[in-house]
This record gives sequence, structure tokens and C-alpha cells, in this order.
Amino acid sequence: MFEDRIKLQDFSPHLFWDVAMSSLDIEEHASYIIIRVMSLGTMEDFKKIKSYYGSEKIKNVVKDARYLDEKVL
Repeated sequence: MFEDRIKLQDFSPHLFWDVAMSSLDIEEHASYIIIRVMSLGTMEDFKKIKSYYGSEKIKNVVKDARYLDEKVL
């Protein structure tokens, strides 16, 4: 399902400025990463999560998120 494993360092630096990147796991914290990219990321960041997680996973995470901007939804 997943393409090559991505790293948080592959994303825009401003996305995870407030967390220790070493504490985030790309699989375990997928919802957090997807929501952060959808809220604050660039189109390039979005393309990375889309190629990694897939549209269906992103749709499910966004649908269940309670604090996303209407534009993102």
C-alpha cells in the first residue's frame, strides 16, 4: 500500500516545529501528520501524504477530524 517510507524531514519545516520529530512515527501518528499537513501544509506536502497514505486514508482522517477549517474540509 505504501510507497517508499517517508520521513518527517521530507515535509515543510514549519509543520512540526512544536514537536520532537523523533517522537513521531509515520505510521502510528498518521492522523496527526495528515491533519497537520491538511491544516498548515503546502501543496507539495499534500502530494507527499497522498502518495504515501492514499486518498482513502486521508479522507477518513479528515472526515473524523473535529477541528479542521471549513476550507480544508
